[in-house]
Amino acid sequence: MGTVKYKLYLICLCLVICSCNNQPSALSDEAHRPSDWTSTFELDLGLDSISDEIEHHEVISAKTSNSLESLVDQIWKMAFSGDARVYGTNAFGEMDQSNELEPDDLLTILKELDTISIEDIHSGEFVDTVIDLSFNIKSVSALVIFSKFGLNDRGELAAEPYAISIGRQVFEEETGKFRGISNKFFVGLKSSDQEMSNSCDQRFCLMTDSLGIMRVSHLDFYQGSNILPFQELVSEAQKSNDSMNLNFDLSLGYIDQRIVIKFKQLPVEA
Repeated sequence: MGTVKYKLYLICLCLVICSCNNQPSALSDEAHRPSDWTSTFELDLGLDSISDEIEHHEVISAKTSNSLESLVDQIWKMAFSGDARVYGTNAFGEMDQSNELEPDDLLTILKELDTISIEDIHSGEFVDTVIDLSFNIKSVSALVIFSKFGLNDRGELAAEPYAISIGRQVFEEETGKFRGISNKFFVGLKSSDQEMSNSCDQRFCLMTDSLGIMRVSHLDFYQGSNILPFQELVSEAQKSNDSMNLNFDLSLGYIDQRIVIKFKQLPVEA
């Protein structure tokens, strides 16, 4: 009987040891994942005065409680984690959901080599030289958050981000005039699919300035028919003659792959 009890004791001990060995590995995986990125945004926006299908608001001034460079870093890590849904672009630079990319695929499409001829200062002959033009995290000069925007069932401003694009700004070679954003890839986000009224597509654009610092650039709202403009939904207390304030909290969950935006002002009362 003593031998049987001893064997049972050894079996239980082995099970406990195996359980302890596996648990730290799982905890270690969680510990190495970045924590959620959060920031408060206080924006002063210019009013849109052009009557077209795009309501455009330039950011006059902005305050954030966290570095926007760290947001770029977080999204870049998500894209290469193997856990996120990453998509390539179509011929128009928009998200192509039929082209889902694994980390190795993403690395391949971002890699770009070119060959140029350089004159050798000693021999005077032109020598072919390979230069690396690959797009990496230091190349990022534009980030856009794509959202469904409108009013929730409580009549409050609401946004459901569904994708993020990473890319660079494009300028005309001769004049240096800004032409637009060249999207390199997209990261898909999970959303709650909450019901919204007066909904439209919205783009929240971050771009680097002349010093290479990432800043909030502008907000675009793509209005359909019978949709009230965004600036008419913002409380009159937040407006002046030529600008309005927009304050909200934004958090990016690395594990659940969601962006949550909570606005701090109420819409105009009916």
